[in-house]
Amino acid sequence: MSRSIAILDKSGKVVSPGGVQDWPSSCVGLWRGMPLDVRSFDGAAEVGSVVHDVPHIFLFGTGSGAYTLRSGKKIWEGRGRLGCGQIVPAGFELDKGTWSGQWNRCLGIQVSSDFVTSFLEEDVKKLRIEPDLNLADTRFAIVRLAILDELRRNCSSGTLYAQSISLALAGLLQPQRSSLLEETKPARKLSTVVNARINDYVDSNLGSEISIKHLASLANLGPSQFSRAFKATNGVTPYQFVLQKRVQRAVILLRGTQTLAQIAHAIGLENQSHFTQTFKKSCGVTPGAFRAMAQST
Repeated sequence: MSRSIAILDKSGKVVSPGGVQDWPSSCVGLWRGMPLDVRSFDGAAEVGSVVHDVPHIFLFGTGSGAYTLRSGKKIWEGRGRLGCGQIVPAGFELDKGTWSGQWNRCLGIQVSSDFVTSFLEEDVKKLRIEPDLNLADTRFAIVRLAILDELRRNCSSGTLYAQSISLALAGLLQPQRSSLLEETKPARKLSTVVNARINDYVDSNLGSEISIKHLASLANLGPSQFSRAFKATNGVTPYQFVLQKRVQRAVILLRGTQTLAQIAHAIGLENQSHFTQTFKKSCGVTPGAFRAMAQST
């Protein structure tokens, strides 16, 4: 699955979305969710003759500026600021776009056909998403911050977290903007047998990469349906569940002789720093402090 977005002109050639890349490609390349790009814009610019072959989401960063977008006889004008953005459906043709101002770390996300097929079990061409080129929704801003924070930590939370964030973002496209992921009735729960199977798998693979797609396969469900069923059954998302399991395993291992780096590796966390942050957030103390208290009792 591609990790960066691609925007095409009407002849099918890739065009630059403008601005300058505002994050090392090595960090973006570690991201395992929907393809994305981080850019900053300063000054005035113009782009035209662009067609979006798949849906895109653009979220403004800090700063402010004005933009004008034209598609056929329709014109959208607005002021971009943090918490605002644009939802562009597949097949949308932009005749001309102009903007002026300064925005830092704007996020472009591509709802790629690979993601839609693999995780939503849909054909990207069947998505019915209306264009919203003056989006103002704080929930999208929260997702943007979560993604940037993960990039800042070199995507140390891993595949499960990135996939969870991407599914949450896809969920924000409904119900008012998309027919996809309709939830007209409460999510069904996993059977006791299936839930136990997933629990056993997680316990046996805490030191390995765990993905929503594989967990869903254990339940014979698609990733999106599985995520809803899992939360309805356990009260937490798959990512939160696995993280709790990792912290619980760490509590046991901290009573032994392994180093903090070894424990981080054993429970599937990227490094000792990520382990320390995760453990302290969950338990209120650092792993080192917990070990000292455990040894003194």
